[in-house]
Amino acid sequence: MDKKLFKDLIASVREAGRISRGEIPATRVHAYSGEMANQMRRDFKPAQLVKTRRNLHMSQSEFADVMLIPKATLQSWEQGRRKPEGPALVLITLINKNPSTVINSLHRPTKKLRKRAG
Repeated sequence: MDKKLFKDLIASVREAGRISRGEIPATRVHAYSGEMANQMRRDFKPAQLVKTRRNLHMSQSEFADVMLIPKATLQSWEQGRRKPEGPALVLITLINKNPSTVINSLHRPTKKLRKRAG
């Protein structure tokens, strides 16, 4: 093992010990709980997904392509037969908040997103 890498590793272990003993505060804290994911699942509303897709002026096929999922999966979500899980639920949440950023990040722009008046 590289000497510098080994020194960094030892320093990290010592720092972790000081943090666990309460001698120093953690410099990074990641607050995530399974409850957050459960709340996202409970908050999912098929009508919101339909509204988002329609606001983007996309057909089910187009929206499914954007999300990289089969059209049948999108239809199941929109009709409430199934609920999205994990990464799909996160992607839906992000598209609801900022569709153009998500879509442009995943795909080369081929269609301009039109904002709905009102």
